[in-house]
Amino acid sequence: MTTLVDRDKLIQGILIAGFAILLQRFLEQPYWQVLTKLDESITRGDSGRLIIAASFMVGLNALRALPVYVGAFRAVEGVDSKQKPMAILVAGSIISLTFTLLYLLEQGQWEWGVPLAVFLGASGLFLLWGRGVLKFWHKVIIIGQLLLGSYWLAIAPVLTPVGFGAGELSTGIKLAGQFLNAESTLNFVSVAFFLPLITIAIVTTGLIDNYQKIIQQINERKKRENQMQRVQLAAAEARVLQEMHALVHDLKTPLTTIRGLNSLIEMTAANDKQAEYAGRIEIAAENMNGMISEILYEDVREPITIHSLINYVRAQIIPEELEQRFHFDVGQDMPKISVNKVRLARALVNVIDNAVRATRQNVAGRVDILAVRNNGGVEFSIKDNGDGMSEKELDMIWQPGYSSRNSSGLGLTFVRKVVENHGGSIEIDSQPDKGTVVRITIPDGRGDGHD
Repeated sequence: MTTLVDRDKLIQGILIAGFAILLQRFLEQPYWQVLTKLDESITRGDSGRLIIAASFMVGLNALRALPVYVGAFRAVEGVDSKQKPMAILVAGSIISLTFTLLYLLEQGQWEWGVPLAVFLGASGLFLLWGRGVLKFWHKVIIIGQLLLGSYWLAIAPVLTPVGFGAGELSTGIKLAGQFLNAESTLNFVSVAFFLPLITIAIVTTGLIDNYQKIIQQINERKKRENQMQRVQLAAAEARVLQEMHALVHDLKTPLTTIRGLNSLIEMTAANDKQAEYAGRIEIAAENMNGMISEILYEDVREPITIHSLINYVRAQIIPEELEQRFHFDVGQDMPKISVNKVRLARALVNVIDNAVRATRQNVAGRVDILAVRNNGGVEFSIKDNGDGMSEKELDMIWQPGYSSRNSSGLGLTFVRKVVENHGGSIEIDSQPDKGTVVRITIPDGRGDGHD
């Protein structure tokens, strides 16, 4: 059963809203400064000081109310996105309960106009428009703009009958405006600040919403491109394998002819030397037939010594044509392993090729190929002192099609597939500018002997 409310976010929201009660204690002295400026405006008959006092009050009221709304809409983030009525109920409950406590503690008159206006505005922006798009700090900024704009309405005398500005300070400012014949000024100033700030809040929400949607579209497009790349790579790999299988399979026909004619030569050999050569041809043809079978059928396994496998790998590398130094080392008393020699050798060569490319720019480039016993199996280590890879690259190397050196991207994917088909494992450790170590572990041949 799906949980409709995230308890952690709900608790976080309540704690943030409750911070407003503590904050109110720290704002008592600044509120006294508002009264002082209000008294000065009346004493000097200066409506300008009255506007300054109103500005201080608006800022303090917005600061005091900010945790209430931030906490309420933080709690709403924990409500299932499909449960909009529940989200509105949660936000409304937290806001109303917190303001009730605030007014009870200061024994002030309940002022519902501004809190209701901000609640409705924030609900519209966050729940109906920006739900799931706006981040926490986005909401803090937008709520701050809504509060600053809405609390200016509390000093407008014209809005008093509809519940705006019923608090003691708001009432005092409006009475001072009446005394100074500045009621029209208060009405104008309140609207002059309200409209731009609310407009900015709406525009900010729209810009963030559009920005997040663009980012989402870019991510979705990138995801589709990656999926398409994987599909194309899989198709290319399948095509290559199909063509390779067809070509390799076609080799069986001339090989059969060679073996047949060689058998005839062996039977009609004029001397022992011809018979010996015919025997060697038969052995070579038999070996080639075994290689063809291993290429065509992944599950073909034959016991092989580690020395034989390493020699087979070395035969596919020509160190004389490369600038790097190569070092091969096979441990003592190595077990036999039952493997598909051609495919496992190809996997090892792929890893070695990567090491060669990584050390190409290193004048002291070195590639070490080691084979040692490891927990009843054999561990092959290919170590280089090349470019190395970052953690980000290490996280991506197993993705089909990924390549950091403009290759086809089939190498490591093929290597891991071959290793796992043999019941083995592969690990890669790398550090930028220090080199890479690839460890491939293959289980032994279950008692088929030793080197």
